[in-house]
Amino acid sequence: MRGLAAVSFLLILLFGPQDVRAQEAVIRPVTYDALLSEIKDTDAEVTVVNFWATWCGPCREEFPAFVQLGKDFESEGVRVLFVSMDFDDEVPEVAAFLAEQSWDRPSYLRTGNDHEFISALHDEWSGVLPATMVYRQEGELVDFWQGEPVTFEELHTRVLDAVR
Repeated sequence: MRGLAAVSFLLILLFGPQDVRAQEAVIRPVTYDALLSEIKDTDAEVTVVNFWATWCGPCREEFPAFVQLGKDFESEGVRVLFVSMDFDDEVPEVAAFLAEQSWDRPSYLRTGNDHEFISALHDEWSGVLPATMVYRQEGELVDFWQGEPVTFEELHTRVLDAVR
């Protein structure tokens, strides 16, 4: 099954920007430019982008806080986007993890050169995971942190600060 999912994902990368669906998770390949467009193309007052990977222990530790934030504060203008930094052949693991976390909204898998993707997003991002960026409407970056997991309370405070 893993091979079939990897082949499906590679075909999508080659032939079009369709969604990869596995275990109810929707995983879309995304470049830096497409991610920035997604961040800007919203009615949400704040967009929180969490960069994570299935093999990253701190990412897995903090993931439930982002899920809770996304579900609890969506009606208040907060949107959460997840961008997996896993490799293309790890899509089945990504989908399984998202399903375990009850995240049934679209998520993203970065495509292209890692260094270029990371550098384009933030000059200070070393590439360490987890990493989080908070944007106001129209794509203004207002907060960034990396390397340490956050609790729901810390995340909530940082997002409230971004709204003010």
